[in-house]
Amino acid sequence: DAEAAIDGLFDMLQTDTVAYYIYSEWMTVAFYSPFSPCRNSVLFAKVAGRLISDGIYSEYDCFPLRLKLEWMSFNLPGEKAVVPSVNLDGRRTLVLVLDQGCPSCRAHLGELSSAPEWGDVRRVALCIGSGPAPDVPGWEYFFPEEPSAIFDPEQTPVYYVVSPDSLVEIPYTAN
Repeated sequence: DAEAAIDGLFDMLQTDTVAYYIYSEWMTVAFYSPFSPCRNSVLFAKVAGRLISDGIYSEYDCFPLRLKLEWMSFNLPGEKAVVPSVNLDGRRTLVLVLDQGCPSCRAHLGELSSAPEWGDVRRVALCIGSGPAPDVPGWEYFFPEEPSAIFDPEQTPVYYVVSPDSLVEIPYTAN
């Protein structure tokens, strides 16, 4: 069981704070980042819970973990989708979160537009940050007022897919 293994590892690491910090950083990145093939909300929650409760991290260090736990609680598979500023209209929808000033985010618009699996799906881009508004055809652009209320702006570009009944089909994905 992965959660028991994480507990066992942290139990051993408590005697060596340097190793504790190294392993905790590796695990939080691996289980949190949408760019990681190891992204796993359950295991991230387990690691973050240990880091918060073990007493080795300061309250200052725990704050971003608590925030990431909150972000990971949104738009999970099978749950009601949270899409700020957008009426889903009962259609299957691809939602791309992008930073307007990020070149790779802007490139994602074109890549997702040309991918055959998204040909008949409504495409919505939630634009954050500064920079010129995108102009790739086939997308509806929205500019949420408080994007950090539901996702980590530093983890863009990410997308998720919402079913016609407004449930999340595919959670935050980076590729």
